[in-house]
Amino acid sequence: MLVQFNKIEKYFWLIIVMATSFFYLNVSILANDFQRQISVSNNFLEFLYSANNFVAFCIPLIAYIFFALTTKIMLFIVDMNMENNYEEKININELLGYSFIPLLIFMIFYFFNLAFLDSNINSIDDLDKMSFVFNLTFNDFKILSYISWFLIYLVLIVQLVLNEKIEILKSILIVFLPSLILYGFKILFGYL
Repeated sequence: MLVQFNKIEKYFWLIIVMATSFFYLNVSILANDFQRQISVSNNFLEFLYSANNFVAFCIPLIAYIFFALTTKIMLFIVDMNMENNYEEKININELLGYSFIPLLIFMIFYFFNLAFLDSNINSIDDLDKMSFVFNLTFNDFKILSYISWFLIYLVLIVQLVLNEKIEILKSILIVFLPSLILYGFKILFGYL
């Protein structure tokens, strides 16, 4: 029994990331169903719905890969002149898996809100006026989504500081710098 639990624990990060992708996909499917109620369906729209579902499934996977690669790179850069050898000791997959738990919880909550939504929708205005559990609106879910993505960063920093004993400023640098560089490129290309 203990051996089976150790196998599950070893791949727990993968279960979390794949479950997050699964719920992203299902939220996308539900959103496409609402869109079908509002608009006239045709082959091109069906293609877009399928493409949207594929992209939605890939978002957590791409984010996970980005975090894993950049965290490893940043650990190497921070560790270049250090004797601690962070890069070899840290299981990035496990740290990131636990960091994705807030996003998974949000996606489960969002999915069940959409799944049990009154499907009497005739226009986009009807969607904007909808309220969910706790009188949340789509705008509230947008804000909650940003918060859950930010929590990935925060949980990763906390794990690096508490579990891996990396200084807090180094942990913040390791986690935030790659995203800030990417965001800087986005702004730069926006001006081109």
